[in-house]
Amino acid sequence: MERSTEKSLELIRLCLVPTIEERRELVLEAAKAVTDWDLTFKLGGDRYITPLVYTRLRDFDLIHLIPKASLEKYKKLYQRIASLNFLRLRRMLAISEDLEARGVRMLFLKGMALIMSGDYPDPGHRMCADVDVLMHVEDKELVREAFQRAENWRELPPLQDRPWEDTKWVDDWGNVIEVHWNLKPLNGVSSQVAEDRMWDQAFFTSYKNKRALIPSPEDRFIQSAVHSTADHPFDSSFIFMTMSDLAHLCAARELDWEGMGQVLVREKMLEHVAIITRASSEITGFKPLETGYRFFCRSYPDLEKKIDGVSGSLVRMLKKPYVFTSKPETFLFARRPLVSRLNMVLAYALKKLTLEDYRFRKIHKNDELKQGVNSIALYRRNLLDRDFRNYLVELFKFYRRIDYEINE
Repeated sequence: MERSTEKSLELIRLCLVPTIEERRELVLEAAKAVTDWDLTFKLGGDRYITPLVYTRLRDFDLIHLIPKASLEKYKKLYQRIASLNFLRLRRMLAISEDLEARGVRMLFLKGMALIMSGDYPDPGHRMCADVDVLMHVEDKELVREAFQRAENWRELPPLQDRPWEDTKWVDDWGNVIEVHWNLKPLNGVSSQVAEDRMWDQAFFTSYKNKRALIPSPEDRFIQSAVHSTADHPFDSSFIFMTMSDLAHLCAARELDWEGMGQVLVREKMLEHVAIITRASSEITGFKPLETGYRFFCRSYPDLEKKIDGVSGSLVRMLKKPYVFTSKPETFLFARRPLVSRLNMVLAYALKKLTLEDYRFRKIHKNDELKQGVNSIALYRRNLLDRDFRNYLVELFKFYRRIDYEINE
Protein backbone atom coordinates (compact mmCIF):
# COMPACT_ATOMS: atom_id res chain seq x y z
CA MET A 1 0.00 0.00 0.00
CA GLU A 2 1.31 3.46 -0.87
CA ARG A 3 2.17 5.70 2.05
CA SER A 4 -0.29 8.41 0.96
CA THR A 5 -3.13 5.88 0.95
CA GLU A 6 -2.11 4.53 4.34
CA LYS A 7 -2.12 8.01 5.89
CA SER A 8 -5.48 8.89 4.36
CA LEU A 9 -7.05 5.69 5.73
CA GLU A 10 -5.58 6.36 9.17
CA LEU A 11 -7.28 9.76 9.30
CA ILE A 12 -10.57 8.27 8.09
CA ARG A 13 -10.48 5.66 10.88
CA LEU A 14 -9.87 8.30 13.54
CA CYS A 15 -12.71 10.47 12.24
CA LEU A 16 -15.25 7.71 12.86
CA VAL A 17 -15.25 8.57 16.58
CA PRO A 18 -17.19 11.62 17.88
CA THR A 19 -15.47 14.91 18.61
CA ILE A 20 -13.87 14.16 21.99
CA GLU A 21 -11.17 16.56 23.12
CA GLU A 22 -8.72 13.89 24.27
CA ARG A 23 -8.61 12.54 20.70
CA ARG A 24 -7.75 15.89 19.14
CA GLU A 25 -4.00 15.24 19.12
CA LEU A 26 -4.50 11.90 17.37
CA VAL A 27 -6.57 13.56 14.65
CA LEU A 28 -4.10 16.45 14.39
CA GLU A 29 -1.10 14.17 13.82
CA ALA A 30 -3.01 12.03 11.32
CA ALA A 31 -4.23 15.07 9.37
CA LYS A 32 -0.74 16.59 9.24
CA ALA A 33 0.54 13.32 7.75
CA VAL A 34 -2.00 13.31 4.88
CA THR A 35 -0.35 14.21 1.58
CA ASP A 36 -3.23 13.70 -0.86
CA TRP A 37 -6.53 15.25 0.23
CA ASP A 38 -8.27 14.39 -3.03
CA LEU A 39 -7.44 10.73 -2.39
CA THR A 40 -8.79 11.07 1.16
CA PHE A 41 -12.01 12.50 -0.29
CA LYS A 42 -12.36 9.52 -2.63
CA LEU A 43 -11.53 6.88 -0.02
CA GLY A 44 -13.98 8.47 2.39
CA GLY A 45 -16.66 8.56 -0.31
CA ASP A 46 -16.26 4.85 -1.00
CA ARG A 47 -16.95 4.31 2.72
CA TYR A 48 -19.80 6.84 3.06
CA ILE A 49 -18.01 8.96 5.65
CA THR A 50 -16.33 11.88 3.82
CA PRO A 51 -18.57 14.46 5.60
CA LEU A 52 -17.26 13.16 8.94
CA VAL A 53 -13.68 13.96 7.91
CA TYR A 54 -14.71 17.54 7.15
CA THR A 55 -16.79 18.05 10.30
CA ARG A 56 -14.27 16.38 12.59
CA LEU A 57 -11.49 18.69 11.40
CA ARG A 58 -13.86 21.66 11.57
CA ASP A 59 -14.95 20.86 15.13
CA PHE A 60 -11.34 20.38 16.25
CA ASP A 61 -10.45 23.71 14.60
CA LEU A 62 -8.13 21.90 12.19
CA ILE A 63 -9.91 22.71 8.95
CA HIS A 64 -6.96 24.82 7.81
CA LEU A 65 -5.02 21.58 7.27
CA ILE A 66 -7.09 20.82 4.18
CA PRO A 67 -5.55 22.74 1.24
CA LYS A 68 -7.77 25.42 -0.25
CA ALA A 69 -7.75 23.63 -3.60
CA SER A 70 -9.49 20.64 -1.98
CA LEU A 71 -11.42 22.29 0.82
CA GLU A 72 -14.29 23.56 -1.34
CA LYS A 73 -15.46 20.10 -2.43
CA TYR A 74 -15.36 18.82 1.17
CA LYS A 75 -17.47 21.77 2.21
CA LYS A 76 -19.90 21.39 -0.67
CA LEU A 77 -20.43 17.70 0.00
CA TYR A 78 -21.07 18.36 3.69
CA GLN A 79 -23.54 21.13 2.85
CA ARG A 80 -25.29 18.89 0.32
CA ILE A 81 -25.69 16.04 2.81
CA ALA A 82 -26.84 18.37 5.60
CA SER A 83 -29.44 20.11 3.43
CA LEU A 84 -30.71 16.84 1.93
CA ASN A 85 -31.13 15.24 5.33
CA PHE A 86 -32.85 18.31 6.73
CA LEU A 87 -35.25 18.44 3.76
CA ARG A 88 -36.01 14.72 4.02
CA LEU A 89 -36.71 14.95 7.73
CA ARG A 90 -38.86 18.06 7.41
CA ARG A 91 -41.02 16.43 4.74
CA MET A 92 -41.24 13.10 6.53
CA LEU A 93 -42.02 14.61 9.93
CA ALA A 94 -44.98 16.42 8.37
CA ILE A 95 -46.36 13.09 7.14
CA SER A 96 -45.62 11.48 10.51
CA GLU A 97 -47.52 14.27 12.29
CA ASP A 98 -50.46 13.83 9.92
CA LEU A 99 -50.58 10.08 10.56
CA GLU A 100 -50.15 10.41 14.31
CA ALA A 101 -53.22 12.66 14.41
CA ARG A 102 -55.11 9.70 12.88
CA GLY A 103 -53.74 7.22 15.40
CA VAL A 104 -51.07 5.74 13.11
CA ARG A 105 -47.52 5.36 14.42
CA MET A 106 -44.38 5.70 12.31
CA LEU A 107 -41.06 4.42 13.67
CA PHE A 108 -37.98 6.10 12.19
CA LEU A 109 -35.04 3.75 11.58
CA LYS A 110 -31.31 3.74 10.81
CA GLY A 111 -29.58 7.02 9.91
CA MET A 112 -32.50 9.37 10.43
CA ALA A 113 -33.18 7.93 13.89
CA LEU A 114 -29.50 8.51 14.75
CA ILE A 115 -29.77 12.15 13.64
CA MET A 116 -33.04 12.87 15.44
CA SER A 117 -31.81 11.21 18.64
CA GLY A 118 -28.78 13.51 18.72
CA ASP A 119 -26.29 10.64 18.31
CA TYR A 120 -25.19 12.67 15.30
CA PRO A 121 -25.63 16.28 16.45
CA ASP A 122 -25.33 17.61 12.90
CA PRO A 123 -27.50 16.31 9.99
CA GLY A 124 -24.44 16.64 7.75
CA HIS A 125 -22.55 14.00 9.73
CA ARG A 126 -24.44 10.98 8.41
CA MET A 127 -24.81 10.04 4.75
CA CYS A 128 -28.24 8.52 4.07
CA ALA A 129 -29.54 7.26 0.74
CA ASP A 130 -33.14 7.56 1.91
CA VAL A 131 -35.44 7.69 4.93
CA ASP A 132 -36.33 4.31 6.43
CA VAL A 133 -39.43 3.92 8.60
CA LEU A 134 -41.27 0.92 10.02
CA MET A 135 -45.06 0.79 9.95
CA HIS A 136 -47.82 -1.76 10.40
CA VAL A 137 -49.02 -3.35 7.17
CA GLU A 138 -52.67 -2.92 8.19
CA ASP A 139 -52.09 0.85 7.99
CA LYS A 140 -50.95 0.72 4.35
CA GLU A 141 -53.98 2.51 2.89
CA LEU A 142 -53.84 5.24 5.53
CA VAL A 143 -50.16 5.74 4.69
CA ARG A 144 -50.97 6.04 0.97
CA GLU A 145 -53.61 8.66 1.75
CA ALA A 146 -51.11 10.62 3.88
CA PHE A 147 -48.59 10.73 1.03
CA GLN A 148 -51.34 11.87 -1.33
CA ARG A 149 -52.29 14.70 1.03
CA ALA A 150 -48.64 15.76 1.27
CA GLU A 151 -48.49 16.17 -2.55
CA ASN A 152 -45.52 15.76 -4.91
CA TRP A 153 -44.98 12.14 -3.85
CA ARG A 154 -45.10 9.17 -6.22
CA GLU A 155 -45.38 5.56 -5.10
CA LEU A 156 -42.88 3.26 -6.80
CA PRO A 157 -43.75 -0.32 -7.77
CA PRO A 158 -42.09 -3.08 -5.69
CA LEU A 159 -39.01 -4.73 -7.15
CA GLN A 160 -39.90 -8.19 -5.92
CA ASP A 161 -42.67 -9.98 -4.10
CA ARG A 162 -41.36 -10.65 -0.59
CA PRO A 163 -43.35 -10.60 2.67
CA TRP A 164 -40.95 -8.03 4.16
CA GLU A 165 -40.92 -5.90 1.00
CA ASP A 166 -41.07 -2.18 1.57
CA THR A 167 -42.99 0.41 -0.37
CA LYS A 168 -41.00 3.34 -1.73
CA TRP A 169 -42.16 6.86 -2.37
CA VAL A 170 -40.13 9.52 -4.22
CA ASP A 171 -40.80 13.26 -4.39
CA ASP A 172 -39.99 15.93 -6.97
CA TRP A 173 -36.61 16.58 -5.33
CA GLY A 174 -35.56 12.95 -5.61
CA ASN A 175 -36.00 12.16 -1.92
CA VAL A 176 -36.80 8.49 -1.37
CA ILE A 177 -38.85 7.16 1.54
CA GLU A 178 -38.76 3.43 2.28
CA VAL A 179 -41.73 2.31 4.33
CA HIS A 180 -40.93 -1.13 5.75
CA TRP A 181 -44.03 -3.16 6.55
CA ASN A 182 -41.81 -5.85 8.04
CA LEU A 183 -38.15 -6.17 8.87
CA LYS A 184 -36.13 -8.77 7.01
CA PRO A 185 -36.20 -12.16 8.79
CA LEU A 186 -32.69 -13.33 9.65
CA ASN A 187 -31.09 -16.66 10.52
CA GLY A 188 -34.36 -18.56 10.64
CA VAL A 189 -35.96 -16.16 13.14
CA SER A 190 -39.28 -14.51 12.29
CA SER A 191 -39.08 -10.77 11.70
CA GLN A 192 -41.97 -10.37 14.13
CA VAL A 193 -39.60 -11.00 17.04
CA ALA A 194 -37.42 -7.97 16.23
CA GLU A 195 -40.41 -5.85 15.23
CA ASP A 196 -42.21 -6.44 18.54
CA ARG A 197 -39.03 -5.61 20.44
CA MET A 198 -38.50 -2.35 18.57
CA TRP A 199 -42.10 -1.20 18.88
CA ASP A 200 -42.17 -2.03 22.61
CA GLN A 201 -38.96 -0.11 23.39
CA ALA A 202 -39.55 2.86 21.05
CA PHE A 203 -40.00 6.34 22.49
CA PHE A 204 -40.83 9.83 21.27
CA THR A 205 -38.13 12.44 20.85
CA SER A 206 -38.38 16.06 19.76
CA TYR A 207 -36.62 17.21 16.61
CA LYS A 208 -37.07 20.76 15.31
CA ASN A 209 -40.17 21.06 17.52
CA LYS A 210 -41.71 17.95 15.95
CA ARG A 211 -42.42 14.64 17.68
CA ALA A 212 -40.74 11.58 16.23
CA LEU A 213 -40.86 7.95 17.33
CA ILE A 214 -37.41 6.33 17.36
CA PRO A 215 -35.96 3.02 18.63
CA SER A 216 -34.19 2.75 21.97
CA PRO A 217 -30.39 3.32 21.96
CA GLU A 218 -29.79 -0.43 22.29
CA ASP A 219 -32.13 -1.16 19.39
CA ARG A 220 -30.39 1.49 17.29
CA PHE A 221 -27.07 -0.20 18.07
CA ILE A 222 -28.40 -3.64 17.15
CA GLN A 223 -30.04 -2.48 13.93
CA SER A 224 -26.95 -0.65 12.71
CA ALA A 225 -24.73 -3.65 13.50
CA VAL A 226 -27.09 -6.14 11.85
CA HIS A 227 -27.55 -3.90 8.81
CA SER A 228 -23.88 -4.13 7.79
CA THR A 229 -23.27 -7.75 8.77
CA ALA A 230 -26.51 -9.53 7.81
CA ASP A 231 -28.73 -7.25 5.69
CA HIS A 232 -25.65 -6.26 3.66
CA PRO A 233 -23.38 -9.20 4.57
CA PHE A 234 -20.02 -7.78 5.66
CA ASP A 235 -20.10 -5.03 3.04
CA SER A 236 -17.09 -2.88 3.89
CA SER A 237 -18.69 0.40 2.80
CA PHE A 238 -21.61 -0.13 5.16
CA ILE A 239 -19.26 -1.40 7.85
CA PHE A 240 -17.38 1.91 8.00
CA MET A 241 -20.65 3.78 8.38
CA THR A 242 -21.73 1.30 11.04
CA MET A 243 -18.48 1.73 12.97
CA SER A 244 -19.22 5.44 13.13
CA ASP A 245 -22.83 4.76 14.22
CA LEU A 246 -21.73 2.44 17.03
CA ALA A 247 -19.03 4.82 18.26
CA HIS A 248 -21.50 7.72 18.41
CA LEU A 249 -24.07 5.57 20.23
CA CYS A 250 -21.47 4.48 22.82
CA ALA A 251 -20.13 7.99 23.34
CA ALA A 252 -23.48 9.46 24.31
CA ARG A 253 -24.47 6.98 27.04
CA GLU A 254 -23.77 3.73 28.87
CA LEU A 255 -25.53 1.00 26.90
CA ASP A 256 -27.27 -2.01 28.44
CA TRP A 257 -24.85 -4.65 27.14
CA GLU A 258 -26.42 -7.38 29.24
CA GLY A 259 -29.89 -6.72 27.84
CA MET A 260 -28.53 -6.54 24.30
CA GLY A 261 -26.76 -9.87 24.75
CA GLN A 262 -30.00 -11.56 25.81
CA VAL A 263 -31.85 -10.10 22.84
CA LEU A 264 -29.14 -11.14 20.40
CA VAL A 265 -29.04 -14.71 21.66
CA ARG A 266 -32.82 -14.95 21.31
CA GLU A 267 -32.68 -13.53 17.77
CA LYS A 268 -29.56 -15.53 16.78
CA MET A 269 -27.52 -12.44 15.90
CA LEU A 270 -25.02 -12.37 18.80
CA GLU A 271 -22.06 -13.51 16.71
CA HIS A 272 -22.72 -10.96 13.95
CA VAL A 273 -23.01 -8.06 16.37
CA ALA A 274 -19.97 -9.19 18.36
CA ILE A 275 -17.88 -9.30 15.17
CA ILE A 276 -18.71 -5.72 14.18
CA THR A 277 -18.31 -4.49 17.77
CA ARG A 278 -14.84 -6.02 17.94
CA ALA A 279 -13.89 -4.73 14.49
CA SER A 280 -15.12 -1.24 15.40
CA SER A 281 -13.08 -1.29 18.59
CA GLU A 282 -9.89 -2.37 16.82
CA ILE A 283 -10.28 -0.01 13.86
CA THR A 284 -11.20 3.09 15.88
CA GLY A 285 -9.39 2.43 19.15
CA PHE A 286 -12.49 3.69 20.99
CA LYS A 287 -12.61 2.23 24.50
CA PRO A 288 -16.41 2.06 25.02
CA LEU A 289 -16.64 -0.31 22.05
CA GLU A 290 -13.97 -2.54 23.55
CA THR A 291 -15.91 -2.51 26.83
CA GLY A 292 -19.02 -3.75 25.03
CA TYR A 293 -17.15 -6.48 23.19
CA ARG A 294 -15.43 -7.69 26.36
CA PHE A 295 -18.78 -7.82 28.15
CA PHE A 296 -20.19 -10.06 25.40
CA CYS A 297 -17.15 -12.36 25.68
CA ARG A 298 -17.38 -12.61 29.49
CA SER A 299 -21.09 -13.34 29.32
CA TYR A 300 -20.80 -15.96 26.57
CA PRO A 301 -17.51 -17.87 27.07
CA ASP A 302 -17.55 -19.69 23.71
CA LEU A 303 -18.25 -16.52 21.71
CA GLU A 304 -14.66 -15.41 21.09
CA LYS A 305 -13.66 -18.84 19.83
CA LYS A 306 -16.55 -18.81 17.34
CA ILE A 307 -15.71 -15.44 15.81
CA ASP A 308 -11.96 -15.03 16.31
CA GLY A 309 -10.89 -16.20 12.84
CA VAL A 310 -13.38 -14.19 10.83
CA SER A 311 -13.02 -11.10 13.05
CA GLY A 312 -9.25 -10.96 12.64
CA SER A 313 -9.39 -11.46 8.89
CA LEU A 314 -12.16 -8.88 8.54
CA VAL A 315 -10.12 -6.24 10.38
CA ARG A 316 -7.16 -6.89 8.07
CA MET A 317 -9.46 -6.46 5.07
CA LEU A 318 -10.94 -3.21 6.43
CA LYS A 319 -7.45 -1.70 6.38
CA LYS A 320 -7.16 -2.31 2.63
CA PRO A 321 -7.55 0.61 0.23
CA TYR A 322 -10.33 -1.07 -1.74
CA VAL A 323 -13.88 -1.81 -0.62
CA PHE A 324 -15.48 -5.22 -0.91
CA THR A 325 -18.75 -7.03 -0.38
CA SER A 326 -19.37 -10.58 0.83
CA LYS A 327 -22.96 -10.96 -0.37
CA PRO A 328 -22.38 -13.64 -3.07
CA GLU A 329 -20.23 -15.71 -0.71
CA THR A 330 -22.81 -15.41 2.06
CA PHE A 331 -25.57 -16.71 -0.19
CA LEU A 332 -23.29 -19.53 -1.26
CA PHE A 333 -21.86 -20.48 2.17
CA ALA A 334 -24.97 -20.17 4.35
CA ARG A 335 -27.43 -22.98 4.93
CA ARG A 336 -30.16 -22.87 2.30
CA PRO A 337 -31.67 -25.25 -0.29
CA LEU A 338 -29.27 -26.43 -3.02
CA VAL A 339 -31.62 -25.13 -5.74
CA SER A 340 -31.44 -21.63 -4.23
CA ARG A 341 -27.64 -21.74 -4.22
CA LEU A 342 -27.49 -22.87 -7.84
CA ASN A 343 -29.96 -20.16 -8.88
CA MET A 344 -27.83 -17.54 -7.12
CA VAL A 345 -24.64 -18.67 -8.89
CA LEU A 346 -26.42 -18.74 -12.26
CA ALA A 347 -27.98 -15.31 -11.79
CA TYR A 348 -24.64 -13.79 -10.75
CA ALA A 349 -22.84 -15.35 -13.72
CA LEU A 350 -25.47 -14.18 -16.21
CA LYS A 351 -25.34 -10.67 -14.80
CA LYS A 352 -21.59 -10.53 -15.36
CA LEU A 353 -22.01 -11.75 -18.94
CA THR A 354 -24.42 -8.95 -19.86
CA LEU A 355 -24.04 -5.21 -20.23
CA GLU A 356 -26.66 -4.62 -17.55
CA ASP A 357 -24.16 -4.47 -14.73
CA TYR A 358 -21.87 -2.15 -16.69
CA ARG A 359 -24.71 0.22 -17.57
CA PHE A 360 -25.93 0.23 -13.96
CA ARG A 361 -22.50 1.17 -12.70
CA LYS A 362 -22.00 3.81 -15.38
CA ILE A 363 -25.33 5.51 -14.62
CA HIS A 364 -24.61 5.60 -10.90
CA LYS A 365 -21.07 6.83 -11.45
CA ASN A 366 -22.27 9.76 -13.53
CA ASP A 367 -25.00 10.60 -11.03
CA GLU A 368 -22.63 10.53 -8.10
CA LEU A 369 -20.14 12.87 -9.65
CA LYS A 370 -22.66 15.47 -8.53
CA GLN A 371 -22.62 14.18 -4.96
CA GLY A 372 -18.91 13.54 -4.63
CA VAL A 373 -19.41 9.95 -3.57
CA ASN A 374 -19.15 6.76 -5.60
CA SER A 375 -21.45 4.41 -3.68
CA ILE A 376 -21.29 1.16 -5.61
CA ALA A 377 -18.84 1.14 -8.49
CA LEU A 378 -15.58 0.18 -6.79
CA TYR A 379 -16.31 -3.09 -5.00
CA ARG A 380 -13.52 -5.54 -5.70
CA ARG A 381 -13.03 -9.29 -5.26
CA ASN A 382 -9.26 -9.45 -5.32
CA LEU A 383 -8.58 -13.20 -5.27
CA LEU A 384 -4.89 -12.48 -5.82
CA ASP A 385 -4.84 -10.90 -2.36
CA ARG A 386 -3.95 -13.60 0.17
CA ASP A 387 -5.76 -11.71 2.93
CA PHE A 388 -8.96 -11.70 0.87
CA ARG A 389 -8.72 -15.43 0.19
CA ASN A 390 -8.11 -16.07 3.88
CA TYR A 391 -11.07 -13.89 4.78
CA LEU A 392 -13.38 -15.94 2.53
CA VAL A 393 -12.13 -19.17 4.11
CA GLU A 394 -12.77 -17.79 7.60
CA LEU A 395 -16.19 -16.52 6.55
CA PHE A 396 -17.09 -19.99 5.27
CA LYS A 397 -15.95 -21.60 8.53
CA PHE A 398 -17.84 -19.01 10.58
CA TYR A 399 -21.13 -19.61 8.79
CA ARG A 400 -20.76 -23.37 9.17
CA ARG A 401 -19.73 -23.05 12.81
CA ILE A 402 -22.90 -21.15 13.75
CA ASP A 403 -25.07 -22.99 11.17
CA TYR A 404 -26.15 -19.69 9.62
CA GLU A 405 -29.40 -19.82 7.70
CA ILE A 406 -30.71 -17.47 5.03
CA ASN A 407 -34.48 -17.10 5.05
CA GLU A 408 -36.08 -17.78 1.70
